[in-house]
Amino acid sequence: MIGITSLSSGSKGNAILVRNGEEAILIDCGLSFKKLKEKLAEVEIDPEMLTGIFVTHEHSDHVSGLRVTADKLGIPAYSNQNTGAFLTHKKRAPEDLIFFENGHPINHGSFLVEPFSVPHDGVDTVAFSVFCGPKKITVATDFGYPSQMVKQKIKDSDILFLEANHDVKMLQECDKRPWKIKQRILSRHGHLSNESCFELLTEGLHNNLSNLILGHVSKDTNDYSMVEDLAAKHLEECGYGNLPHFVAKQDTVSPFFAL
Repeated sequence: MIGITSLSSGSKGNAILVRNGEEAILIDCGLSFKKLKEKLAEVEIDPEMLTGIFVTHEHSDHVSGLRVTADKLGIPAYSNQNTGAFLTHKKRAPEDLIFFENGHPINHGSFLVEPFSVPHDGVDTVAFSVFCGPKKITVATDFGYPSQMVKQKIKDSDILFLEANHDVKMLQECDKRPWKIKQRILSRHGHLSNESCFELLTEGLHNNLSNLILGHVSKDTNDYSMVEDLAAKHLEECGYGNLPHFVAKQDTVSPFFAL
């Protein structure tokens, strides 16, 4: 059974589980090893099923548990060279760190993982499309605007996990965010707003898309219910009102979305 589960999604930690039968990989590990094991137990996954971790970028909400998790489980982590060099310099790199080149597919067990560049303020941020045979799962978060690369890579996905980080008005009015941080989030190398997310989503809609998951939703400058309502409205307007969709949350494990 092929599919995806969001173990945690948001500014306090990100970990996405992609599973193919008894084999599983993580996209990012922004949770402690202890917390990760708790999340995996909720979905009845033995940590020993994990065979690798794929790193999008070096920000702590994506890698805080990377080194300990990979080393304790004895599994490799994959990053591009720029991200890997940063992790190594900061002593956050696991023992088994394998470098990839953006745009070059990686064969890992039953998975073919394709990293592609996205515009974010990491040293060299990527998103991933994961292929299991003919099936395609794309996880694309942490980018400030929908580049042509992103538009191209989300097409033909069977499951699409897409960022809907903030509501622009809520962000501008948020007292918890200094102006410098607001500028960063709103920049072309920041995070995707609800409006930009749904504009981009139109590029990824097709008849074989089985599930849409919206993630990396800010708890301070967005609202889960609002994202859900906006998604339902947008899908209806695009003629995809029956497409199953879900808003991934920071503290709650999502269902398993299977293909």
